[in-house]
Amino acid sequence: MGWDSARLHCERLGYSLAIVRSAADQESLEAVFASHNRSWRVHFWLGLHRSEKSNEFEWVDGTPLNFTNWLPGSPSEEQTHVCTEVYENGEWQWKSSRCSGPRSFACSTLPPVMPPVRSPPPPSADDGSSSTFAVAVGIGCGAAAVVLAVVVGRALARTWIRLGIRGTRSRPVVMAHSGGAQMAVVQTKPRPVSTTSIETMAA
Repeated sequence: MGWDSARLHCERLGYSLAIVRSAADQESLEAVFASHNRSWRVHFWLGLHRSEKSNEFEWVDGTPLNFTNWLPGSPSEEQTHVCTEVYENGEWQWKSSRCSGPRSFACSTLPPVMPPVRSPPPPSADDGSSSTFAVAVGIGCGAAAVVLAVVVGRALARTWIRLGIRGTRSRPVVMAHSGGAQMAVVQTKPRPVSTTSIETMAA
């Protein structure tokens, strides 16, 4: 899907298109792709675009560009190349591109702030309480691609975001964790979305 559609899908889930502020964040995204089939790890959108006001590249949340991993010759001076994609060239470098091209995309978010509790709940074999890593499952369907489930493993609590979709196939996607930021990569696939429903729970 195009850059604008990818941005909206991330925002509807409370995320943003991936913001890569450091080398550690870049490594997190690379780790996500390294664990999956190479057949679809080619191009994906980042939340970096050229500002209409300043003509400089900035992140979707307005933060300045302090870390880059541009491909030599990028960003292009062409005014039609205002969005940023990453592609697998051995170094996962960034390239400015037209925003309309079909791409997979990455979302990022900060972990939820959990209220303090006086005594932790008893440990459970499947609650992920021993890990600060997040795990995500993503699906992509035609003009829509979404995160199916996000599990945030914390010492005190966990949060699930579930999105149920009928008549579609899903593909697992691992969410990496870096310096408080979580990254999830979602693949796009030519499948129509029929019905969606959202449910949020905390346990």
